[in-house]
Amino acid sequence: MKFRFLALGGALSLVGAVAHASNFPLYLQEEAVPTVNNYATSSNLFTLSVSQPVMCANTGPAAAGAPNGGLINPVYANFVFGPYTVPQTGGAPVQTPSVGLTNVQYRTSQTPATYVLQADSSLGTPPLVCYVTDANGVRKLTRDTFVDSFDHDYTLGGAADVYDSSVTVTVEATPPAHYYKFYVDINIPTPAQSANFVLRDGYNTRVFNTTGGAWCQAASATDTLCPGPTTVGDINFTQTLNSSSLPTQIRFIVFRQYNTIPASGADITANPGELLALAALFSPSNIAEVPLGNNVAAATAPIPQ
Repeated sequence: MKFRFLALGGALSLVGAVAHASNFPLYLQEEAVPTVNNYATSSNLFTLSVSQPVMCANTGPAAAGAPNGGLINPVYANFVFGPYTVPQTGGAPVQTPSVGLTNVQYRTSQTPATYVLQADSSLGTPPLVCYVTDANGVRKLTRDTFVDSFDHDYTLGGAADVYDSSVTVTVEATPPAHYYKFYVDINIPTPAQSANFVLRDGYNTRVFNTTGGAWCQAASATDTLCPGPTTVGDINFTQTLNSSSLPTQIRFIVFRQYNTIPASGADITANPGELLALAALFSPSNIAEVPLGNNVAAATAPIPQ
């Protein structure tokens, strides 16, 4: 599941903060609780440096490009997740923030002082969805709090409180030279109402460069070759389904080009167990996913036995 917003406009809180302080927890309801190391605010943008991966997407009309409020940009280590741009002068890529906030308030009246980020609920269900994983890219398996009467059966013909969309990542054993290749497979059951599902991926820029990677949508759920040209960058794909849709299985093929060692020109070698890539399938916040962990999938470097 993603975070479900609380009452009073649907708020998620950053607790224990003072103006631009560091090292305070970020609460995203049922998700694990990362630490915010530092942050910056502007009129409509909240950028967070976080201690573990935090991934967000907008499942509302903004998924197709329409505005839906302010921006949140969680940044983790060397990762870029979702759309990004590469500065013309070089340097670190700039991750594109996710849309879906209507307000950021710093409430000194609360103890401890709290930043409150309000989600856009002008269309009913807040469309901003965020997931949190540990440093290995593993999301918590089950929910344990905030179980309430708003949970529903969103699988057509399914049992109560059961809906299970999922994503997997499978690494290709024999990729092209100088590339890391993997397959992202999504499985989305038929929902009981119209819903946008958003697939995004990200990768480790210490290991992979920001200009040589690309992806494609495979022609079938088992193909291992792209049917045509690839798209540069990270996956940012939206699938809209309704109660008349068939269950959906789609495969994406992703290529990431290794960075090179300047002195030798050889490919950089990932550290054993290093997190290399993440993929997340975001479902709308009014769908109660069971279980939680399979909406995020990760690829890590092998650990010698």
